[in-house]
Amino acid sequence: MGTDLGLSPEFTRQIERKGCHAGLGPVSGKTTCCRRQHTNDVLEAIDLAIIIIMISKAKIKVFAKRDWEKISELDSSYWAEEYRRNGVESSLKAAEALRRHMTLLHPEWPDEAQRAADLQHHIKIKRLLDQANNGLKSY
Repeated sequence: MGTDLGLSPEFTRQIERKGCHAGLGPVSGKTTCCRRQHTNDVLEAIDLAIIIIMISKAKIKVFAKRDWEKISELDSSYWAEEYRRNGVESSLKAAEALRRHMTLLHPEWPDEAQRAADLQHHIKIKRLLDQANNGLKSY
């Protein structure tokens, strides 16, 4: 399969070695490996190889030199307008779509450490909001 994609035989062998822990099957888009993560690793490696083949150095340079500040401003403007038009509903839908996408890519996400860090972040934000609220009450 790898050579069908224009990958070198050596790269295909590397994918096969890394993608299936016991050498139970060739790279074919779906291995006969007994662990789902290995199948995901193989598919991610193939996806990355396809992207690398399709993108030229010139395109990568153009992408890297984009006006990232302007892009960030446009993104903020888009979401502000989206919120004005549709309220919190569109933000919640976007967040849920991102969460579903992430769990498709990484079924183990979030792990316990990530959950704990996220909870600590929420607690910190809550404290800051409470402080800001208390500060506004004095005016």
